[in-house]
Amino acid sequence: MLVSYYVFHVVGMEAGGLIDLVFMTNVVKLHMFAVNYNNAGKLGDPVAGKYLTERERYFAEILGEPISFYDWCQYFFFAASSWTGFITEFRDTNE
Repeated sequence: MLVSYYVFHVVGMEAGGLIDLVFMTNVVKLHMFAVNYNNAGKLGDPVAGKYLTERERYFAEILGEPISFYDWCQYFFFAASSWTGFITEFRDTNE
């Protein structure tokens, strides 16, 4: 994130107008986590929960209870070659 801040806010457009891959990957992973966490809140609701697909239910089940900070960090840092890791769902990474 600090590299992204430096490139886009300190250096500016002189470095180019492209968003770097690390920033994009983190945005995608954070968005997937947020959607799954939102779906987990709907699992117990009989009205909103009936509209979830099987895939949404599968990935939301693990987030029915709050996760630890350690597990959340593992989701972002599990790949040794990259501090951001690959783009996967939280459940796949956790299992």
